[in-house]
Amino acid sequence: MLSMLFLSLSAAAHAVPTPSASPSAAGTLCRAKLERRIPGEIGDMTTDSERRSGRTRVLRGTITALIGMGEPGPGQASAHHLIRAKYRYSCSVRASRVRKASLTQIE
Repeated sequence: MLSMLFLSLSAAAHAVPTPSASPSAAGTLCRAKLERRIPGEIGDMTTDSERRSGRTRVLRGTITALIGMGEPGPGQASAHHLIRAKYRYSCSVRASRVRKASLTQIE
């Protein structure tokens, strides 16, 4: 009986991870770096995969960004249009520093 419990717990530990929206330490570092590259603000950031290779952690996922119109010219009315853009990102973190971050717009 006890061995069945142990076997089921070990099988659950090796299950395929689901995409995560919870921030990790590496996720918050990547978010700060990627916020500077997106012309708007990040609305949603999910991590699809997180891989470790030695001391380097590589995160991959999607970002939904809200991009606003630019400032109106003198004497023109302001429009409040927002564009919802989706990006795929890849971010490499080592020793509490972002070593490489890349963005690709998909929508």
